[in-house]
Amino acid sequence: MMKFKGRKGFTILEILVVVAVMSIIATLTTGAVLKALKIVRKKRIETMRAGLEMALKNYRGQQEEWPFAISDLQKKSRSDRLYWVGGGNSAKNSSDGEKQAKALQNMFESDVSYLDGSAFITEIKGKGRMTVQDALERGISLIPIGYPDANNQDIFKYYRIQYNLAVDDVKVFQ
Repeated sequence: MMKFKGRKGFTILEILVVVAVMSIIATLTTGAVLKALKIVRKKRIETMRAGLEMALKNYRGQQEEWPFAISDLQKKSRSDRLYWVGGGNSAKNSSDGEKQAKALQNMFESDVSYLDGSAFITEIKGKGRMTVQDALERGISLIPIGYPDANNQDIFKYYRIQYNLAVDDVKVFQ
């Protein structure tokens, strides 16, 4: 067996092979992690939407009225029986979410807890994004409920609530 005198490290070729293998592994892992994060964001938004719809229906069942008056509803469809509350695409559009905040204010101020304030996100002008629970603890009363876009976290969107007068029911849409 031959012994090399004076060789105390790796050759440049060995180092380059190791770096190449590590960069391939990092690339594959990063892609999978980013995809998983996007899926988790979308599932969280869907869970929040379902929770909001359930809270509205619970409020209706217990209070025998919706948390908003018919006069507050903004007519958005050609049908006389469908109304939208809230809406808009992002916080950058002047007063998006204000109608929704007014519509849901009764639910937040009720003695019965219909919504888990730590499970919903809001964006308050001048104060940034926070949980609804944080907003309530800071004394903010008009709280629009929304979510960061799953594809672009810089865009904040609000839920739309559709009220069907014919069957006295609500649906919450993203």
